[in-house]
Amino acid sequence: MALILVSDDNAEHASYVETALAREGHQVFVSPNGSDCLRNIKNSGERNVDLVITDIFMPVCDGFELTLEIRKNCPWIPVVGMTGRYVDTPYDYGDSLIKLGAVTVLKKPITLDELVKTVEDYLPDRTAGAG
Repeated sequence: MALILVSDDNAEHASYVETALAREGHQVFVSPNGSDCLRNIKNSGERNVDLVITDIFMPVCDGFELTLEIRKNCPWIPVVGMTGRYVDTPYDYGDSLIKLGAVTVLKKPITLDELVKTVEDYLPDRTAGAG
């Protein structure tokens, strides 16, 4: 079981991600913005957070700011971005998030299989070095 923080201002989408990951056995906390997510990281004990999934565009503190803060203060936590802003735009927001330190960016709507596979791919191996 992993501790996954989800930051998304769209309550319906956040609930979808939370429910899907909880069904996979993960403990999930949802934040409506990056500032709240950063508080959750601090309150949970930074080393206990296994993965952050963040929307890019949110009020208060967006996914860009959140990713920068995580890279600066908790570089071991993988960040997966999500965005619905990729159609009919000349700018690739996902590419920008990756340049800031995200491991990948999912395009909404996200399928259950895509979400689960991405989380499995980027969860740190807690057993590495054990033995």
